[in-house]
Order: sequence, then C-alpha cells, then structure tokens
Amino acid sequence: MRSACLNLLRAAVDLRSQVQNNERYQGPEMRTRLAQVRQHASDAELHAVLIGTLKPDVFAELAGKLAEEARTVANAAADSTNLEMDMADEVPDLRGLNGCIEAFSKRTVDYAKGQE
Repeated sequence: MRSACLNLLRAAVDLRSQVQNNERYQGPEMRTRLAQVRQHASDAELHAVLIGTLKPDVFAELAGKLAEEARTVANAAADSTNLEMDMADEVPDLRGLNGCIEAFSKRTVDYAKGQE
C-alpha cells in the first residue's frame, strides 16, 4: 500500500515540478515537455484508481481528488502553452494541487502510523 501511495504522490509532485520548470521556457523541446506534463497527470490517475481499489474506505476520495487536480493542472498547462512559439506563457494555479498533495501525504503518513 505504501508503494502505491508513494507512486501517486511522486506522479503529482513530478507534475508540479514539470509545470513549474516549463514556465517561460522557450525552445524546441516544449512539445516534449508538455507531453511529460500529460504523462505525469495520466500516471496520477492510474495510481489513484489502484489505490482506490486497494483501500477504498481510506484513500479513494483523496486519491480521486488528487488525480482530478492533476488533470486540471495538466489541462491548464496545455492551455497556457503557445506551441507556435514553443513557450509556456505562465504557470497554472498550483494551489489546488498543492493542497491535495498535502492532504494525501498526511493521510498516507497517518495510515502508516496506524492512526486510520
């Protein structure tokens, strides 16, 4: 279970980092960078489903919210990218993703401690 939770968190944190790293980037690798953003969001969704099947009563809701926010951020990143100029105009609002990462991290640690 720990591995599944950490995989979801890793996908979400990697997504956040990639989106932040894309800010104001201008260059030929922008399409590849945007593809990586989408891949991290997709990974988060798959990990959330796995977690939801393993411990639905403990993690399904938070895992689903985290995956949904990852998808929202990935879509916003795509919308704010000008592929004709190969640049990201701005970083999408990451507050929702950050809150979901924090909440899921706390739940994971509490569960590991046996507090759930």
